[in-house]
Amino acid sequence: MDEQHVQKVIDEFATRAIGAMEPPRAADFMATLDFECRRASGAIIGHEPDDDGMALAQHVMLALRIDGDIRAGIRTAFLWYAEKILANEMDTACVHLRDALLGRPYGPA
Repeated sequence: MDEQHVQKVIDEFATRAIGAMEPPRAADFMATLDFECRRASGAIIGHEPDDDGMALAQHVMLALRIDGDIRAGIRTAFLWYAEKILANEMDTACVHLRDALLGRPYGPA
């Protein structure tokens, strides 16, 4: 997977997520955020992940120390990133997410 493509997906997700989370939040902002997580996941591994997509999801979940269903691993990683955006940890989390999506190891999240 190309690093520029991954970074573009992350950047587009961040822009949309921040827009959804800005006050005043719409009543359905969580549904919007979930949609954006799924859109980003689809841009990374497609909508029906193959074996490679499942292996990547497993790596990402382990790298970011995320628990959950591996079939939704990339979606959950973007939800993790949204949480980091809210916690004002966006820059560091962006690097961790990008590295994880590229299959790279890194230190503690």
